[in-house]
Amino acid sequence: MLIKSVDSALELFFDNGHFPAVHRKSRRHYETPMRTTSHWLISLSKAYKITGKEKYKNALIKSVNFLLKTEARPNGYSFSHRQNTHKSNCGGLICQAYALEALAEAYSTLANREIIKEAVQVFLLHPFEKSLGLWKKVETDGTILGFDNTFNHQLWFAAVGGLIGKFSNENEINRRVEVF
Repeated sequence: MLIKSVDSALELFFDNGHFPAVHRKSRRHYETPMRTTSHWLISLSKAYKITGKEKYKNALIKSVNFLLKTEARPNGYSFSHRQNTHKSNCGGLICQAYALEALAEAYSTLANREIIKEAVQVFLLHPFEKSLGLWKKVETDGTILGFDNTFNHQLWFAAVGGLIGKFSNENEINRRVEVF
């Protein structure tokens, strides 16, 4: 089933490495291709691990390269997930977790140190309040936005931090995850 889903998704795949963006009419904002590409990148990685087929690896590499481009993090801070003048463009911790999880999965498949270095950098730029055990959101321009008050966002971010910490042996990430 996964392979059939990935094959269907590849029909929508752009040559520059991303999947189509989503417009969420109910939330009145446009998303960038980051969210869909992050989710499909994980599926591409799994499809390649299962089958060993080059078409999945090639699409995986293109998707990773898309996430590592300047356009994905236009100011060198958080990944840009939304285009909205009334909400943050970073999409809070949850959207950052989506992209970081994708990078961690890609690293587990490709073993490219640049991938995990990028994940470490983005994770650590999110301020962590040790006394509360919570992370703050960081806008795409580097502005600190305050805490993400949704527990599952914090939880997912911590879980992804655990993956990144395991792959990178970054003690500071592991310490923050343990405090959380």
